[in-house]
Amino acid sequence: MASNQNTLAAATVTTAGTRVQLNGGTSKLVRSLRITGDSGNGSGYIYVGDKNVSSSRYIARLAVDDFYTFDAPVVDIARVWIDASSNGLKAQVSYAS
Repeated sequence: MASNQNTLAAATVTTAGTRVQLNGGTSKLVRSLRITGDSGNGSGYIYVGDKNVSSSRYIARLAVDDFYTFDAPVVDIARVWIDASSNGLKAQVSYAS
């Protein structure tokens, strides 16, 4: 990712099966968005997708320290959602604007 990398607060899925919108639903346009499975997640998974993300519908399934990067001319962070296989799992979120 570019050197102008910024980090958001970790996104936490409090209850598995309950989707969480990144950036609290606040629109933010960026060039690159990276989502990483938190190192404290143990054997759980973070599912990355749109507002319909689930354990059976996702674009990426992240284990500990796995990551997925959206690279596009423009990515709106608020259009990305996560879910998890267990309660309390986290994703680290960083971006380049």
